[in-house]
Amino acid sequence: MAQAITLPGGVVLAKDETVVASGEFLTSNIFVFIKLKLALTTKRLAGEKPNTFLGFIPVGSEKVSYPISNIAAVQTSTRVLILPLVLGLLFGIGGFSQGVSQGWFAILVSVLLLLSSYSAELVIMNSGGGTIRHRVAVFNRSSAQVFAQEINTALASRS
Repeated sequence: MAQAITLPGGVVLAKDETVVASGEFLTSNIFVFIKLKLALTTKRLAGEKPNTFLGFIPVGSEKVSYPISNIAAVQTSTRVLILPLVLGLLFGIGGFSQGVSQGWFAILVSVLLLLSSYSAELVIMNSGGGTIRHRVAVFNRSSAQVFAQEINTALASRS
């Protein structure tokens, strides 16, 4: 008897379904233990995305599955988040004005905020015009772009 192959999140492949590509991406620029896992098959894009409390405390995961027939395109995007950038600059100025020995905590918060202010996303557009966004660490942006190209190639080759 053939052994069933499982995808991220415990999703089991259907009888005539094969894995085309897979990817594992960090979702945070700071917390390297939080990962998004996706696999593209001949029938769907399936995986597991983390659920977090306060953005960094893992509290479980969400299983996702998108039929490939409902996906119109996949792309990546990057952006700068204004609030963490401004707060990071303010904490940095405040920390350095107190001196490094007294303002070390403000400087640490500043560095964390500045690192989290630049973000990337894997954007899945469905055939109805809606979008689903999965946050990806900026350091994984190039591998997310390669994965998006693999998905778009699979979409272009379907009949």
